[in-house]
Amino acid sequence: MKAAAKHDPSQEQAARAYISVITNTQLPSETSLYTLLKDGTVLCDLVNKILLNLVPPIAPSIHKVHQSPMPFKQMENISAFLDRVEKLGVPAHERFMTVDLYECKNMNQVVTCIFSLSRHAAAKGFEINGEKYVLGPAMVVVRNEDKKTVSEDQLREAKNTPSKFMSFSSTSVTSSIGYRQIGGARI
Repeated sequence: MKAAAKHDPSQEQAARAYISVITNTQLPSETSLYTLLKDGTVLCDLVNKILLNLVPPIAPSIHKVHQSPMPFKQMENISAFLDRVEKLGVPAHERFMTVDLYECKNMNQVVTCIFSLSRHAAAKGFEINGEKYVLGPAMVVVRNEDKKTVSEDQLREAKNTPSKFMSFSSTSVTSSIGYRQIGGARI
């Protein structure tokens, strides 16, 4: 029920459009995204198109995409997709697990993964007809010249500076009979 409450049809439509543009195939609108992606072949095609157009190549494309109705072969396709997505840099918290898709447990996470894949592919230089196609906000790429450098003297000074948390005093008071009182309560 929590996952259903988070469902955003517009994001699902954007993910469907992204897949359609990248794979250059028309996805039937009357078919659910779950049904289209469940066997993993569309996902493998998607990641292969991205990987084959990246210069320099980041990971090899998926050579063996199973066109089988057997569940374990379909799950192998999904696992191969997830492996390549990881190599493209999609972080673990934005990837889904195989059962999330195969058993339709968390389609929101599947859509999140496709959005993240679009950002990471664009950041690595993937373009369609000379333009980057990104779902959601683009990734911020930090160049080496933008990074701040800290000298050894600055590090030493920071280590010797007392923490702000150390300057606060507690309200505890030790009484003359040997036990502590905090805020009037006896401990």
